Amino acid sequence: MIPDYINGSFGIVCGLALFVNCLCLYRDKCMHGVSWMPTLYLTAWGYWNLYYFPCLNQWFSFAGACLMATANTLWLSMMLYYEAKKR
Repeated sequence: MIPDYINGSFGIVCGLALFVNCLCLYRDKCMHGVSWMPTLYLTAWGYWNLYYFPCLNQWFSFAGACLMATANTLWLSMMLYYEAKKR
């Protein structure tokens, strides 16, 4: 149970930090010096965790994974939107 709380706490803090990236991207409306590829990979891993953590009965980790997957998906969507708008 404790490992789930620790892992979930890391996930929740990471998810909140990722939302800060979304706010920065919204403010700047452009992306400089950042590749979308690592975020795409981490988003895929996040969606895998949405399946994996419930199988392990690790619901706090699942909550962190939800936050991370949502934030990464939002950031990727915003990045695609602003890049398309730029062209």
